[in-house]
Amino acid sequence: MYHKAIAFRAMPVSLAPDLVMACCPEPGKAKVACEHSQGCSLPVHQRTPHTHHTDLKRGGDLVPSKMLALMSAIEKAAPSFISRMLITIPSIEDRNLLYASEAGTTPLSSTIRDLFLRPSEGGMSAVVHRIALFGPHGDITNIVSQMDVIKFLAARPEALGPLADATLGQLGVLDSAREVVSVDPLTPTLAAFAMLASRQLAGAPVVADTGDLIANLSISDLRTLTGEHLGVLALPVAEFLALRHDTTYIGYSVHTSSLAQHAYFNAAHRQIGPGKNDIALFTVVPATTFKGLLAKFVERHVHRVYVVESLERPRVCAVITLTDVLRLVTSLAT
Repeated sequence: MYHKAIAFRAMPVSLAPDLVMACCPEPGKAKVACEHSQGCSLPVHQRTPHTHHTDLKRGGDLVPSKMLALMSAIEKAAPSFISRMLITIPSIEDRNLLYASEAGTTPLSSTIRDLFLRPSEGGMSAVVHRIALFGPHGDITNIVSQMDVIKFLAARPEALGPLADATLGQLGVLDSAREVVSVDPLTPTLAAFAMLASRQLAGAPVVADTGDLIANLSISDLRTLTGEHLGVLALPVAEFLALRHDTTYIGYSVHTSSLAQHAYFNAAHRQIGPGKNDIALFTVVPATTFKGLLAKFVERHVHRVYVVESLERPRVCAVITLTDVLRLVTSLAT
Protein backbone atom coordinates (compact mmCIF):
# COMPACT_ATOMS: atom_id res chain seq x y z
CA MET A 1 0.00 0.00 0.00
CA TYR A 2 1.23 3.51 -0.82
CA HIS A 3 1.29 4.76 2.76
CA LYS A 4 4.14 2.42 3.67
CA ALA A 5 6.62 4.69 1.87
CA ILE A 6 5.39 8.05 3.09
CA ALA A 7 7.17 9.90 5.89
CA PHE A 8 4.91 12.22 7.86
CA ARG A 9 5.28 16.00 7.83
CA ALA A 10 2.96 17.03 10.67
CA MET A 11 3.31 15.26 14.00
CA PRO A 12 0.44 12.88 14.91
CA VAL A 13 -0.60 13.25 18.56
CA SER A 14 -0.01 9.51 19.10
CA LEU A 15 3.73 10.21 18.88
CA ALA A 16 3.72 12.72 21.74
CA PRO A 17 4.51 10.12 24.44
CA ASP A 18 7.40 8.79 22.32
CA LEU A 19 8.78 12.30 21.89
CA VAL A 20 8.51 12.88 25.64
CA MET A 21 10.53 9.73 26.25
CA ALA A 22 13.16 10.77 23.72
CA CYS A 23 13.62 14.08 25.54
CA CYS A 24 14.34 12.55 28.95
CA PRO A 25 17.80 13.17 30.40
CA GLU A 26 20.29 10.34 30.59
CA PRO A 27 20.11 8.12 33.69
CA GLY A 28 22.09 9.53 36.59
CA LYS A 29 21.61 13.17 35.65
CA ALA A 30 20.00 15.42 38.22
CA LYS A 31 16.30 16.00 38.01
CA VAL A 32 15.19 19.53 37.15
CA ALA A 33 12.48 20.78 39.47
CA CYS A 34 10.17 23.75 39.02
CA GLU A 35 11.62 26.97 40.41
CA HIS A 36 8.32 28.51 41.44
CA SER A 37 5.18 27.12 43.00
CA GLN A 38 1.65 27.79 41.84
CA GLY A 39 1.15 30.02 44.89
CA CYS A 40 4.12 32.34 44.42
CA SER A 41 3.75 36.09 43.99
CA LEU A 42 5.22 36.24 40.48
CA PRO A 43 2.80 36.88 37.60
CA VAL A 44 1.75 33.51 36.27
CA HIS A 45 3.41 34.05 32.86
CA GLN A 46 6.78 34.66 34.57
CA ARG A 47 6.88 31.42 36.53
CA THR A 48 8.80 28.37 35.39
CA PRO A 49 6.30 26.09 33.58
CA HIS A 50 4.94 23.44 35.93
CA THR A 51 5.80 19.85 35.07
CA HIS A 52 3.47 17.00 36.01
CA HIS A 53 6.02 14.47 37.26
CA THR A 54 3.60 11.53 37.12
CA ASP A 55 3.15 12.05 33.37
CA LEU A 56 6.80 12.56 32.50
CA LYS A 57 8.70 9.92 34.46
CA ARG A 58 11.03 7.50 32.74
CA GLY A 59 13.19 5.32 34.93
CA GLY A 60 13.28 7.95 37.65
CA ASP A 61 14.38 10.74 35.32
CA LEU A 62 12.23 13.65 34.23
CA VAL A 63 11.83 15.72 31.13
CA PRO A 64 13.58 19.03 31.94
CA SER A 65 11.02 21.51 33.17
CA LYS A 66 12.97 24.60 32.12
CA MET A 67 11.52 25.68 28.81
CA LEU A 68 14.76 26.30 26.91
CA ALA A 69 16.26 23.00 28.08
CA LEU A 70 13.14 21.14 26.99
CA MET A 71 13.05 23.00 23.67
CA SER A 72 16.65 22.00 23.00
CA ALA A 73 15.90 18.38 23.88
CA ILE A 74 12.89 18.30 21.57
CA GLU A 75 14.81 19.83 18.67
CA LYS A 76 17.57 17.27 19.19
CA ALA A 77 15.07 14.40 19.09
CA ALA A 78 13.01 15.82 16.19
CA PRO A 79 15.00 14.44 13.20
CA SER A 80 14.31 10.83 14.13
CA PHE A 81 10.61 11.60 14.35
CA ILE A 82 10.16 13.42 11.06
CA SER A 83 11.78 10.53 9.18
CA ARG A 84 9.42 7.88 10.54
CA MET A 85 7.06 6.12 8.13
CA LEU A 86 3.30 6.35 8.64
CA ILE A 87 3.04 2.57 8.80
CA THR A 88 5.18 2.57 11.97
CA ILE A 89 3.00 5.03 13.89
CA PRO A 90 0.74 3.34 16.45
CA SER A 91 -2.90 4.10 15.80
CA ILE A 92 -6.39 2.86 16.50
CA GLU A 93 -8.56 1.76 13.58
CA ASP A 94 -10.97 4.65 13.19
CA ARG A 95 -13.22 3.84 10.27
CA ASN A 96 -15.96 1.51 9.18
CA LEU A 97 -17.13 0.41 5.74
CA LEU A 98 -20.53 0.41 4.04
CA TYR A 99 -21.32 -0.81 0.55
CA ALA A 100 -22.45 2.26 -1.41
CA SER A 101 -25.48 0.53 -2.91
CA GLU A 102 -26.78 -0.21 0.61
CA ALA A 103 -26.40 3.34 1.87
CA GLY A 104 -29.75 4.45 0.48
CA THR A 105 -31.68 1.75 2.34
CA THR A 106 -29.79 1.64 5.63
CA PRO A 107 -31.71 3.51 8.37
CA LEU A 108 -29.82 6.33 10.06
CA SER A 109 -30.43 4.75 13.47
CA SER A 110 -28.78 1.53 12.30
CA THR A 111 -25.89 3.46 10.78
CA ILE A 112 -25.24 5.21 14.08
CA ARG A 113 -25.72 2.15 16.28
CA ASP A 114 -24.01 -0.52 14.18
CA LEU A 115 -21.37 1.42 12.25
CA PHE A 116 -20.39 4.53 14.22
CA LEU A 117 -20.82 3.09 17.71
CA ARG A 118 -20.06 -0.46 16.58
CA PRO A 119 -20.98 -2.56 19.66
CA SER A 120 -18.67 -5.47 20.42
CA GLU A 121 -19.39 -8.83 21.98
CA GLY A 122 -18.28 -7.54 25.37
CA GLY A 123 -20.97 -4.87 25.35
CA MET A 124 -18.51 -2.02 24.84
CA SER A 125 -18.55 0.07 21.68
CA ALA A 126 -15.49 0.53 19.47
CA VAL A 127 -16.32 4.03 18.28
CA VAL A 128 -15.37 5.19 14.80
CA HIS A 129 -15.64 8.75 13.54
CA ARG A 130 -16.12 8.15 9.83
CA ILE A 131 -17.65 5.59 7.48
CA ALA A 132 -16.23 4.94 4.03
CA LEU A 133 -18.71 4.08 1.27
CA PHE A 134 -17.18 1.73 -1.29
CA GLY A 135 -18.21 0.63 -4.76
CA PRO A 136 -18.28 -2.79 -6.47
CA HIS A 137 -14.57 -2.58 -7.28
CA GLY A 138 -13.54 -1.65 -3.76
CA ASP A 139 -12.98 2.01 -4.55
CA ILE A 140 -14.02 4.58 -1.93
CA THR A 141 -16.87 6.68 -3.33
CA ASN A 142 -17.67 8.85 -0.33
CA ILE A 143 -16.97 9.36 3.36
CA VAL A 144 -19.60 10.09 6.00
CA SER A 145 -18.36 11.51 9.29
CA GLN A 146 -19.96 11.93 12.69
CA MET A 147 -20.13 15.66 11.95
CA ASP A 148 -22.15 14.93 8.80
CA VAL A 149 -24.75 13.13 10.93
CA ILE A 150 -24.84 15.99 13.44
CA LYS A 151 -25.39 18.48 10.58
CA PHE A 152 -28.21 16.29 9.25
CA LEU A 153 -29.93 16.20 12.65
CA ALA A 154 -29.39 19.92 13.29
CA ALA A 155 -31.11 20.78 10.01
CA ARG A 156 -34.19 18.71 10.98
CA PRO A 157 -35.04 19.56 14.61
CA GLU A 158 -38.69 18.65 14.02
CA ALA A 159 -37.63 15.04 13.45
CA LEU A 160 -36.19 14.93 16.97
CA GLY A 161 -39.58 15.44 18.61
CA PRO A 162 -39.51 16.44 22.31
CA LEU A 163 -35.76 15.81 22.38
CA ALA A 164 -35.11 19.00 20.40
CA ASP A 165 -36.33 21.35 23.13
CA ALA A 166 -35.14 19.32 26.13
CA THR A 167 -32.32 20.99 28.06
CA LEU A 168 -29.04 19.30 28.87
CA GLY A 169 -30.02 19.37 32.52
CA GLN A 170 -33.31 17.61 31.77
CA LEU A 171 -31.52 15.00 29.69
CA GLY A 172 -29.31 14.09 32.65
CA VAL A 173 -26.10 14.98 30.87
CA LEU A 174 -24.56 16.30 34.08
CA ASP A 175 -25.73 13.32 36.15
CA SER A 176 -24.02 10.81 33.87
CA ALA A 177 -20.95 12.92 33.07
CA ARG A 178 -17.60 11.18 33.16
CA GLU A 179 -14.54 12.61 34.85
CA VAL A 180 -13.34 15.82 33.21
CA VAL A 181 -9.66 15.60 32.28
CA SER A 182 -8.19 19.09 32.21
CA VAL A 183 -4.84 20.68 31.40
CA ASP A 184 -2.86 23.06 33.62
CA PRO A 185 -2.02 26.20 31.58
CA LEU A 186 1.62 26.05 32.73
CA THR A 187 2.16 22.45 31.61
CA PRO A 188 4.60 22.08 28.68
CA THR A 189 2.51 21.64 25.54
CA LEU A 190 4.29 18.40 24.63
CA ALA A 191 3.44 16.92 28.04
CA ALA A 192 -0.20 17.96 27.60
CA PHE A 193 -0.45 16.22 24.22
CA ALA A 194 1.29 13.15 25.66
CA MET A 195 -1.38 13.02 28.35
CA LEU A 196 -4.14 13.29 25.74
CA ALA A 197 -2.60 10.48 23.71
CA SER A 198 -2.22 8.21 26.74
CA ARG A 199 -5.89 8.70 27.59
CA GLN A 200 -7.00 8.43 23.94
CA LEU A 201 -8.50 11.92 24.03
CA ALA A 202 -8.60 14.40 21.16
CA GLY A 203 -8.82 17.49 23.34
CA ALA A 204 -9.22 18.86 26.85
CA PRO A 205 -10.12 22.09 28.61
CA VAL A 206 -7.32 24.33 29.84
CA VAL A 207 -8.27 25.31 33.39
CA ALA A 208 -6.74 28.12 35.47
CA ASP A 209 -5.93 27.99 39.19
CA THR A 210 -9.35 29.48 39.89
CA GLY A 211 -11.03 26.48 38.28
CA ASP A 212 -12.28 28.58 35.38
CA LEU A 213 -12.02 27.43 31.77
CA ILE A 214 -9.66 29.69 29.82
CA ALA A 215 -8.98 27.79 26.58
CA ASN A 216 -9.36 24.59 24.61
CA LEU A 217 -6.42 22.37 23.65
CA SER A 218 -7.09 20.06 20.72
CA ILE A 219 -5.13 17.87 18.35
CA SER A 220 -6.22 20.33 15.65
CA ASP A 221 -3.70 22.71 17.23
CA LEU A 222 -0.99 20.44 15.79
CA ARG A 223 -2.02 21.23 12.22
CA THR A 224 0.83 22.68 10.15
CA LEU A 225 3.33 21.79 12.88
CA THR A 226 6.30 20.30 11.01
CA GLY A 227 9.52 18.71 12.19
CA GLU A 228 11.63 21.85 12.15
CA HIS A 229 9.18 23.56 14.51
CA LEU A 230 8.63 20.82 17.09
CA GLY A 231 10.59 22.86 19.62
CA VAL A 232 7.59 25.15 20.20
CA LEU A 233 5.96 22.24 22.05
CA ALA A 234 8.23 23.15 24.98
CA LEU A 235 6.13 26.26 25.58
CA PRO A 236 3.55 26.29 28.36
CA VAL A 237 0.13 25.42 26.97
CA ALA A 238 -1.21 28.93 27.66
CA GLU A 239 1.66 30.57 25.77
CA PHE A 240 1.48 28.11 22.86
CA LEU A 241 -2.25 28.72 22.41
CA ALA A 242 -1.96 32.49 22.88
CA LEU A 243 0.63 32.70 20.10
CA ARG A 244 -1.16 30.26 17.82
CA HIS A 245 -4.52 32.00 18.15
CA ASP A 246 -3.16 35.54 18.43
CA THR A 247 -4.87 36.19 21.75
CA THR A 248 -4.04 36.45 25.46
CA TYR A 249 -4.15 33.81 28.20
CA ILE A 250 -3.14 34.51 31.83
CA GLY A 251 -0.62 37.13 30.75
CA TYR A 252 0.81 35.34 27.72
CA SER A 253 0.36 37.11 24.37
CA VAL A 254 2.21 38.10 21.21
CA HIS A 255 3.19 41.26 23.08
CA THR A 256 4.82 39.51 26.05
CA SER A 257 6.31 36.34 24.57
CA SER A 258 9.91 36.29 23.40
CA LEU A 259 8.92 33.64 20.85
CA ALA A 260 6.15 35.65 19.20
CA GLN A 261 8.29 36.01 16.06
CA HIS A 262 9.17 32.33 15.87
CA ALA A 263 8.75 31.04 12.32
CA TYR A 264 5.91 28.75 13.36
CA PHE A 265 3.87 31.60 14.80
CA ASN A 266 4.30 33.98 11.88
CA ALA A 267 1.39 35.13 9.74
CA ALA A 268 1.46 31.99 7.62
CA HIS A 269 0.58 29.80 10.60
CA ARG A 270 -1.17 31.97 13.15
CA GLN A 271 -4.96 31.67 13.24
CA ILE A 272 -6.08 35.28 13.37
CA GLY A 273 -9.58 36.48 14.02
CA PRO A 274 -11.59 38.28 16.68
CA GLY A 275 -12.50 35.89 19.47
CA LYS A 276 -11.08 32.91 17.61
CA ASN A 277 -10.58 30.94 20.81
CA ASP A 278 -13.21 32.75 22.91
CA ILE A 279 -14.68 30.30 25.42
CA ALA A 280 -18.21 31.20 24.28
CA LEU A 281 -17.41 29.46 21.00
CA PHE A 282 -17.07 26.04 22.60
CA THR A 283 -19.20 26.17 25.75
CA VAL A 284 -22.84 25.55 26.62
CA VAL A 285 -24.76 25.74 29.91
CA PRO A 286 -27.17 23.26 31.57
CA ALA A 287 -30.12 25.28 30.23
CA THR A 288 -28.96 24.85 26.60
CA THR A 289 -31.45 22.83 24.57
CA PHE A 290 -30.48 19.76 22.59
CA LYS A 291 -31.11 21.55 19.30
CA GLY A 292 -29.00 24.42 20.62
CA LEU A 293 -26.22 21.94 21.35
CA LEU A 294 -26.40 20.60 17.79
CA ALA A 295 -26.30 24.14 16.43
CA LYS A 296 -23.18 24.88 18.49
CA PHE A 297 -21.36 21.88 17.01
CA VAL A 298 -22.35 22.81 13.46
CA GLU A 299 -21.91 26.59 13.58
CA ARG A 300 -18.50 26.43 15.26
CA HIS A 301 -17.44 23.16 13.62
CA VAL A 302 -16.07 21.84 16.91
CA HIS A 303 -15.91 18.22 17.97
CA ARG A 304 -16.42 18.79 21.70
CA VAL A 305 -18.12 21.41 23.81
CA TYR A 306 -17.82 22.06 27.52
CA VAL A 307 -20.80 22.42 29.83
CA VAL A 308 -20.02 25.26 32.25
CA GLU A 309 -21.93 26.61 35.24
CA SER A 310 -22.37 29.91 33.40
CA LEU A 311 -20.44 32.05 30.94
CA GLU A 312 -19.71 34.44 33.81
CA ARG A 313 -18.38 31.54 35.91
CA PRO A 314 -16.97 29.11 33.34
CA ARG A 315 -16.25 26.10 35.53
CA VAL A 316 -16.42 22.91 33.50
CA CYS A 317 -19.13 20.50 34.64
CA ALA A 318 -18.98 18.08 31.73
CA VAL A 319 -17.58 17.45 28.27
CA ILE A 320 -19.88 16.52 25.38
CA THR A 321 -18.46 15.05 22.18
CA LEU A 322 -20.06 14.15 18.86
CA THR A 323 -19.97 10.52 19.99
CA ASP A 324 -21.91 11.42 23.15
CA VAL A 325 -24.61 13.05 21.02
CA LEU A 326 -24.93 9.96 18.81
CA ARG A 327 -25.15 7.72 21.88
CA LEU A 328 -27.89 9.90 23.35
CA VAL A 329 -29.90 9.87 20.12
CA THR A 330 -29.75 6.09 19.82
CA SER A 331 -30.53 5.49 23.50
CA LEU A 332 -33.69 7.59 23.27
CA ALA A 333 -34.69 6.03 19.96
CA THR A 334 -34.71 2.47 21.35
